[in-house]
Amino acid sequence: MYPKTIRKLIEIFSKFPGIGQKTATRFVFYLLKQKKEDIEEFSKFLKDLKEKVKFCKFCFKPFEGEKQLCEICQNPARDLTKICVVEKEQDLEAIENAQIFNGLYFVLGGPISSISKEELEKLRVKELFERIKSPEKFGVFGNFKEIILALNPTVTGEAISIYLEKKLKKLGKKITRLGKGLPSGGELEYADEETLKSAFEGRR
Repeated sequence: MYPKTIRKLIEIFSKFPGIGQKTATRFVFYLLKQKKEDIEEFSKFLKDLKEKVKFCKFCFKPFEGEKQLCEICQNPARDLTKICVVEKEQDLEAIENAQIFNGLYFVLGGPISSISKEELEKLRVKELFERIKSPEKFGVFGNFKEIILALNPTVTGEAISIYLEKKLKKLGKKITRLGKGLPSGGELEYADEETLKSAFEGRR
């Protein structure tokens, strides 16, 4: 039996997405072998994560700063006629790093495991509608003409896209989805820049 502290840390790491008990155990013993100052630095940044990082009032992108909007939503040079809906923060970063889109974003808050009512309620669908209809209420003075559904080409991602498309039609906006090029079952955050560019250019 491991000491109580080790067992508790293994339990905590096991709750991380994609991390099983064996990997969690390796994490704990790796930390156990580190220098005290390294652990103190690690603890400091964990504390800063909750104290300094916040979510953008408009798009829910995590950022640091005194304002309520992230650096993207604050930027007057962005195209305020387009909004790109992504599943999670890492997808936003992948698209932004590829420099293929100059509009605004919205993070739905996935991933979810199924298209059940309970799982769908975890997504920020209501918040998405509010920001498209009245962006000025959240500090963004845009007039969205195109809603891009840039969700992962997985079974769940496709189902969410269809679900959102049906709901968003009532807003009278142009709704597009990423074109072919992304591998079925893949994740946007792992796609290379050329693949993402091709998917954006071929959206329909």
